[in-house]
Amino acid sequence: MQTFTIRNEKGEIFHDVIQPAVCFCKTTGTLFKIDELDICSDFARKTTIRYLAAAKHGIITDKEAEMMIGDMTIMDLPKDQFEIDKVYQIRGYVKSLYEKSRGIET
Repeated sequence: MQTFTIRNEKGEIFHDVIQPAVCFCKTTGTLFKIDELDICSDFARKTTIRYLAAAKHGIITDKEAEMMIGDMTIMDLPKDQFEIDKVYQIRGYVKSLYEKSRGIET
């Protein structure tokens, strides 16, 4: 079974993954989580609960919560170490990768 490494631009290794995935904002390209697919999915589920709780308590509006939840996206990463490195190390790269995978021109 092939594994991939999550590492920064200095080569510092954070951990290895088998099913590389990300949770990110598809509008801004902000990377929230890079890890195994199931961990990213769980992160998105918990974050959705937090946004809804924040709206319930008046910290953000319902519309803001809906917008943030709608923008949060989970995406499988290519099983390519070079691409995984770019996603983690280059700000906004995940957004361009997502748009490319959807055939969206920027």
